[in-house]
Amino acid sequence: MEALTVTQAARMSGLSSATIKRKIQAGELKAKQNSSGWNQIDPDDLKIFLATAQLGKSQTVQQSQKRMRAGAMSGTGEVVAILKQALSDEKERVKDLEREVKELRTENRKLEAETRASLTGGVTKALSRWIRTK
Repeated sequence: MEALTVTQAARMSGLSSATIKRKIQAGELKAKQNSSGWNQIDPDDLKIFLATAQLGKSQTVQQSQKRMRAGAMSGTGEVVAILKQALSDEKERVKDLEREVKELRTENRKLEAETRASLTGGVTKALSRWIRTK
């Protein structure tokens, strides 16, 4: 496939042309200038950019973006491996968060039980005092 213009890349990605230009200027999206000075974007570079943008800014993705900008990546196989590692990292993070949620729910149930017991005890004492005064 031929190189894309900024407008074509914007249409394919669902982003605005201004966003594509900003990402090129920031070095987040690779582009080459043609003889007329227009930015030309390799479709594979756009796919890599969109994939890493979907994953967010995990440490693995940040490292891979730096390596891509530096031209240190050998090809799509390495990009796929990095994305798989980033996905694995994110899955592990989700598991950690799920464990934390489970622990917080358990703690919440204990606190609710303690609160009920405390309130029940307080109400019982108040009722006993009220009954004794009558």
